[in-house]
Amino acid sequence: MCAVTTREKQTVRIQFGEVCCALDCRDVDVFERLRDSFNVFLSNQPIDITVELNLVDRLDRKTLDTVPSHNFGLPHEKLEISGDHAYHVEFDAANRRLLAIAERSIFNTAFALRSLNKLLLLVYYTASRLKRPGTPPWMLVHSCGILRKGQVLLFAGPCETGKTTIARLCSEDFGLPLNDEMMSLSWPRPEDYGLLAQSAPIFGELPFRANTVAPLSSVFLLKQSQRTVLRRLGRMEAYLRFLHQVVSPAGFNNHDTRTTISIMDSFANVVTGTTPFFELEFTRDRDLLWDVEARLKELILRGIK
Repeated sequence: MCAVTTREKQTVRIQFGEVCCALDCRDVDVFERLRDSFNVFLSNQPIDITVELNLVDRLDRKTLDTVPSHNFGLPHEKLEISGDHAYHVEFDAANRRLLAIAERSIFNTAFALRSLNKLLLLVYYTASRLKRPGTPPWMLVHSCGILRKGQVLLFAGPCETGKTTIARLCSEDFGLPLNDEMMSLSWPRPEDYGLLAQSAPIFGELPFRANTVAPLSSVFLLKQSQRTVLRRLGRMEAYLRFLHQVVSPAGFNNHDTRTTISIMDSFANVVTGTTPFFELEFTRDRDLLWDVEARLKELILRGIK
């Protein structure tokens, strides 16, 4: 079963690339939201890492002293989420188990589960390192993924550049939005040097996500504009801009900044060396946007820069 209920806890297993993460939660309402929200990512695979989520009315030192601790013997990590909210975290690397204590109010708003994103990113990269030391087999990129004609078009950029807008401009005629916040990208496959793209169980602004794996076709670096224009990018410009959209692969208790930066640098080099990159200026006109996308093959063949 993907979700298991007991008197003490309720568990939902989430597949995150090659990592299976178990979320334990004793709050029935929050557990049901987790199970429903992660529906397309539910898994039966063996658990690689477990997150025990304990909810309290107020997260302060007095409350923390009353919550049972695993006494992991490791320094506590505090993850700022938004405003005055935070997770108090203890991590037991030997048993691959994490205790996260959070204020219950974090989960009360319409897009409350977005507060889990930062925690999930750290959990994913931590579990990847424990499961397979070295470079993570899948890297995360701030981007919107659109499945179109059997391939994934990746629209990358920082906040407020239009990733969610791109997803909303899609329909059955133009493509299937996979995620409007973050996508997973593989390193090149040995057989054909291509990359794969897959939706990540990370929450964006849209209420839906699709869990699909497909070859990566092209990457568009977004720029909001009053016009819709596509420009082919040279490799150096693409690398410098894309590097900022790669999510740091640092996990819990990982303070090797040099290795982390090296992995991000290598990945950006690989992606920009194997995938066509474009700058896309766009308006909210759906037809104009996809008319431009239809010219991609011509632009790639001509090598326009």
